[in-house]
Amino acid sequence: AVFVLVLFGNATGLFDRVYGVFSEALRGQVEEALGALLLLAIGLSVFALMQGRAGRRETTAREQAESRFRALVEKMPAVIYTWDPREPAGTTATPYVSPQVEQILGFTAEEWTADPELWIRQIHPDDRGRVLEASDHADRTGEPFAVEYRHLKKDATVIWVRDESVVIECDQDGRPSMAQGVMYDV
Repeated sequence: AVFVLVLFGNATGLFDRVYGVFSEALRGQVEEALGALLLLAIGLSVFALMQGRAGRRETTAREQAESRFRALVEKMPAVIYTWDPREPAGTTATPYVSPQVEQILGFTAEEWTADPELWIRQIHPDDRGRVLEASDHADRTGEPFAVEYRHLKKDATVIWVRDESVVIECDQDGRPSMAQGVMYDV
């Protein structure tokens, strides 16, 4: 684009006319003004390069931190999950569940996130009412959720889990909009 502008300015005599206007306005100090503009352009170029490098360093640092966090989450011997507490349990799919759900509960992450009612169905029938009541209370109030209950693994084995979660995000009305939790075999 700059090359095209230079060719256009040269072909039409635009640069000569602009130089004439500046020369008349600055009364012989055109060279000093051009020198100042050149120094300003060099300074802005150096500043832009420094900002670009800082941006790349920041992006690299953010990607490394995310990679470390993902490794921590995906290697921890617990199920990490998120959900939207504005929706009643069992009506929407879980947005995220860590791969350990397969090791601990026997379901793949894809199975878990595809079936909104899976978590409810796998709570032991004798514990289901108590757990859903505590979950609903936490969703409505934004208070932490912390419950131990029996969970049925995919192979129907019963295990005891500790399930804890907290609100990590609220909507513009101050209502909980994202919760994050951890479930582990006790």
